[in-house]
Amino acid sequence: MELQYASDLKRAFRLLSPADRMVTTLFYLVGLHQNQIASILGIPVGTVKSRLHRSRKQLKRRLLVMGNGTLVDQENQEDYGRRVISGMRGVIHWEKLIQGDGLADWRPAKGYTEASLHRVWTRTDDGIVGEAGPSSDNDSPLIIGDSSWGSYELSLLITPISGGNAQVFFRMSEDERRWYLLDFLLGWQAVAISKVSPEGLTKLSVVNYPIEHGQEYDVQIAARGASLTSYIDGKLVNQVTDFSYQSGPIALNVWESKTAFRDLRFRLLH
Repeated sequence: MELQYASDLKRAFRLLSPADRMVTTLFYLVGLHQNQIASILGIPVGTVKSRLHRSRKQLKRRLLVMGNGTLVDQENQEDYGRRVISGMRGVIHWEKLIQGDGLADWRPAKGYTEASLHRVWTRTDDGIVGEAGPSSDNDSPLIIGDSSWGSYELSLLITPISGGNAQVFFRMSEDERRWYLLDFLLGWQAVAISKVSPEGLTKLSVVNYPIEHGQEYDVQIAARGASLTSYIDGKLVNQVTDFSYQSGPIALNVWESKTAFRDLRFRLLH
């Protein structure tokens, strides 16, 4: 199946127009954002968006046709198309952070136990699911990385299943008392980047964004020097300038919610 998957992807990709193929390559394989692609190619951001949209539609249509010989029903064909298109994400330059069968390389935050980690987090076939109630005793941030991680990008798929907040911490301090936070605020229908310190939480950017339970979102977080940005499904959502915290690991967290995290990838920026 995987060989067929790769073969179909290559065939469909070659059928794109040269202009669409270039934009698709820069976005999914090189990992550039839409405004960067526009600057490099000397075209408007709107043109980049339209070419990406057209490429996705053409790839999905062609891949579904190619999948007819190996998939038995329309529902599976839809899954096949989505899976192949998600495979276009920057797999060449990114390190996968969810691997193996368990939670190897991940650790609980200070003050939390391994038991609390396993109470909140469950490893699935292709990701991690977190489920926590309203009490702080019920959450347990799941951490990976170290203080040497400075400027970097994260790419992951987030599916809010039920409840309130799905969160990604980044640039956590060594004492784990300070960090930046990307927050899916389902109650507010918004996405925020905030700064957390012992003094409390400061929202740096809050943008209205429609979030639905059961919907999977393709999320990218970039921390480049003082520039902090988030993209959802290829669209710029949050853009912040703040250099309070310069380096540190990342963490997944759920607050009064159940959320699935898949295909988490990471790359350091030099």
